[in-house]
Amino acid sequence: MQTQPVHPTSLRLPTDLKAKLKDRAIINRRSLTGEIIATLEKAMAVDPEEAAR
Repeated sequence: MQTQPVHPTSLRLPTDLKAKLKDRAIINRRSLTGEIIATLEKAMAVDPEEAAR
């Protein structure tokens, strides 16, 4: 299995959003970083025209 290059990135999040992401990460048995990546990938997979409705 090949892995993609990783680029360290600082991200400032509102405290309540970070808490929600941490809770979801625990439920999904992921790290906080893994949960952020999964959430972003899911959001990016949505058809932009459908998301605008």
